[in-house]
Order: sequence, then C-alpha cells, then structure tokens
Amino acid sequence: MFCHYEFSRNTLSSVANNGGNMQVRWLAGGVFVLLSLLPIGSLAQTRAPWKPISELGGAKLLNARDIFVYPPDAVRQNAQGQVVMSFDITVEGRVENCMVTQSSGHKSLDRPVCPLMERRARFDPARGGDGLPIATEARMSMEFWFPKR
Repeated sequence: MFCHYEFSRNTLSSVANNGGNMQVRWLAGGVFVLLSLLPIGSLAQTRAPWKPISELGGAKLLNARDIFVYPPDAVRQNAQGQVVMSFDITVEGRVENCMVTQSSGHKSLDRPVCPLMERRARFDPARGGDGLPIATEARMSMEFWFPKR
C-alpha cells in the first residue's frame, strides 16, 4: 500500500523508524511515500476490509502510485473507508466528469478523490475494433485504512 503524506522530515523519521517495517521515499516538494515492508505472511492481516472496485471499460490505469493519496486531514482524524467514484476516460486517457457515487462516510476522504483523479490519473484508453482509442465510462474505488498490527 502506498500512502503520501506531507510532514516535516523529523516527524516522518520518527513515524518510519517506529517498528522498523516502513520504508520512506522522498518525492519533490516535501512529499514522501511510506512503503510497507511487512513479510508476505502478514498480508492477510493488512488487507483493506473492502473489496476494491475497478471497472475501467477496457482502459488501463498507468499511474496508480500518483493517485492513491491518503489526505492529511483524514490521517489526523483517523478516518478510514472506501470511496467509490464514476467517471469518463477520454480518448487521451484523462479523467472527466468524476463523481463520488458511494461515500466513505468521511468528507475528508470523499472531497479530494475526484479532483485528484481529474488532475493526476492517466490511463491507456480502451481500444475499439479498429485499434483506435475510444472514450469509456469507468467505476473505481479508493480504499483508505490503517493496517492492524
């Protein structure tokens, strides 16, 4: 699971070094990624409690790491949940007309999902019978949760 947070390096270092099972990758602008280093046998205990939804009409998501961002407000509130959205994928592989169709129950999780998808998500669009890109309708979820230890 990849989560992006914006904190100071000192705060992050204490979070990442607590327990020894997280790795930190720094990105531009003070953003970082925490990578879980849990052993494979631990995965059953760390899976999201919701079944992910990914109905992309033949399109393929190219940059999942760039869009799955845990909102900092939601982290502070310990908010967890699944947000389901529907949207159009253009022939250029961009997201348009995104709308949350099933709330997580937390505004701090629901609010940023569609703007983030419209800004950052890139798809290899579905192809028609002639091999040319076609626009499609899609439905997808984002799961926000804190693994139990």
